[in-house]
Parts: sequence; C-alpha cells; structure tokens
Amino acid sequence: MTKWLFRIGLVLVILFGLASLFRNEVWYLGARLLIKPSQEFFQSSTPAAPDYTRNAAWAAHPDTDDNADFVPPGLPAVDEPRQVAAFYVHPTTYISGAGWNAPLDDPDASQWRDGSLLLAQASAFNACCTVFAPKYRQATFWVFIDDAPSATAALDLAYRDVATAFDQFLTEIDGAPFILAGHSQGAQHLMTLLTNRFSTGPLRDRLVAAYAIGLPTRGILGATQAIPLCQTATETGCYVAWNAMGSDGQMAEIDRPRPCVNPLSWQPNGARVPASENLGALSVTGEITLTPAFASAQCHADRLEVGPFASNIFDDVPLRLGKDNYHVLDYSLFYANIRQNAVDRSKAFIASQSQTADTD
Repeated sequence: MTKWLFRIGLVLVILFGLASLFRNEVWYLGARLLIKPSQEFFQSSTPAAPDYTRNAAWAAHPDTDDNADFVPPGLPAVDEPRQVAAFYVHPTTYISGAGWNAPLDDPDASQWRDGSLLLAQASAFNACCTVFAPKYRQATFWVFIDDAPSATAALDLAYRDVATAFDQFLTEIDGAPFILAGHSQGAQHLMTLLTNRFSTGPLRDRLVAAYAIGLPTRGILGATQAIPLCQTATETGCYVAWNAMGSDGQMAEIDRPRPCVNPLSWQPNGARVPASENLGALSVTGEITLTPAFASAQCHADRLEVGPFASNIFDDVPLRLGKDNYHVLDYSLFYANIRQNAVDRSKAFIASQSQTADTD
C-alpha cells in the first residue's frame, strides 16, 4: 500500500499545485493533459449504478468486516450495542481522466477508499456508532479545478448516489439517531444532503451532528445554512467543519469566512487551543501511531491554523499538497478528539431524548 500511496501522492502534489495555480495558462493546460476527461460528461457513458440493498455496494457496513472497525492501539475496545449509526462519505480518490465519474471497482480509487481512508477517518466513529460508508460514483478530481457544466453534472451524479445510499441507510437503521460524516468531496455531498433534506422535518430531529470536514471551496459557496454551526462540544443537531493549514498555506480567496469549529475545543471562536488538548493524532502509513499532544489549533477566517507538530509521524505521508497544506490530514491530526466528541454528542443526544420521553 505504501508504494501505491507514494505514486498517487506524487500525482496529487502535482495536481493540487496545478489547481492552486490554474489561472496560469501553462499550468492549467498541464492539468488538462493529465486528468481532464477527453469527452464532455453528456457525451460519455457513466459507470453502472450501485445497488445499496447489497452489502457489496458498501465500503463499510455493520454486517461486514472492514477497516471502519479498526480501533487504534491504546484506545478502549468498542462497547456493544451502539445506539447511534454513522453515515460516512469518503473524499475524492479518483484521480483520472478516464471518465467524469469513477466505477465502484476502480482499482486505485478503491484501494485508497477501502484502506487508509476507512482506517484514518471512518473508524473515528465506531466508538459511538455502527458505521456505514457507501461506495459511490465519485466525481473525478478535475471537477475541483474546472467548474464547467460537465464538472457540475459529474458532482450531481455522485450526489445522487450518496442520497440513494442515505435512503437505504435510513431503512436499515430503523429510526435510530445518526451522525453524518465526510471529508472533502464527501463533505460537499453531505452539505447538499443537509440543504435538501434537513431544513425541517423528522430527519433533523434524529441528527446527532454532521462532521463536514475539509469542505472544498465550491462546497462552501454552494451550501445553504440548513443547520447551524456547532457552538459547544455537546450541542446536537448542528455541524462542524474546518480546513487544516499551517500559517503559510495558500487558500483560495472567497467572499465569506470558511466555517471553522476548533476540534480541540469544539467552539467556533478564534482562541488558540494548546497541543495539550490534542488527545491524539493518528498516522496509518507504515507503523500505526497515535500521538497525544501533537499540535495546537486556532480558527481564522480562512482556515484552522495548525502547528507546530510535536513529532515526525506524518513525514512519510506522500500526499503533501503544498507547503503547510494539511488537507489530507484534516481527520488524522485530531483523530482521538473526533472519536471522543462523537461519543460525547451521541450521549448528549440520547440523554436529551430520554428527558423528553420522561416529560411526555
């Protein structure tokens, strides 16, 4: 897996550099040659649609053994039964010009999705929840460089898969409360789902929280405020978001602040929270390592500023996207805090439901 990650990491380094510089025509043309699909979306065929009634359409499911069941060394084993379910949507793993949307079984995209991403992200929710993670016909990385109609259509197709998977998820959890979680493209689809389905009604009453982490710029600009940004560590029915960067990281300029909840305090203010509040950063490349007190964090208008790092556990991660850009580490830097917070919010939600039942 390490060699494969290195190869895709090199491609991503190039591509994110191109994306950040794409107004320069030479770089933009280079990106087009590397990963832009050769046909427009409406001229090309789409991969076969998933059947979410079958476990094979899920990267993680309570009835299968998968990497979402992983518990890092040193953390307590998962207690059964769990009263909450989690619906996790993975980020972009399809870095290809072969098509606008990935087949579910694309070898490279599947290996990353089913391997390191379930380990480093989805597993953070298995202490509170049974974890469901759909495979979906994700849009290729190019859609985040070019906002042409084909890119929008590819994202719409990917979202329709996520929405269909969510409906099957609701069927299977039979009225239980739930957490929504995603990263990057996955977080964007969750924000669309929240906009379309959670403004009012019974689904909103069952939502523990949404973790829409690493939102792409177009995901921020396209979202509406269906639910509020979380203000405390145990608030429910709200969402958290951040984009982890160092002080020198370059972010695209937009006309509004990026949503930011500090995962070391679970508050959206600008206070710097020391590394001593970091319960553990998780590295899953090479030797699996959980390192407490790894880095401090502070929300700014355009980023969650992180650092300095306490050790070199991420030095071998090949997915560097430019100086001080920690997008691929959005979850890993705060893994244990996310894990504990999902438990805390779930307990708070269940307690509030019990109090409501007692007063009825």
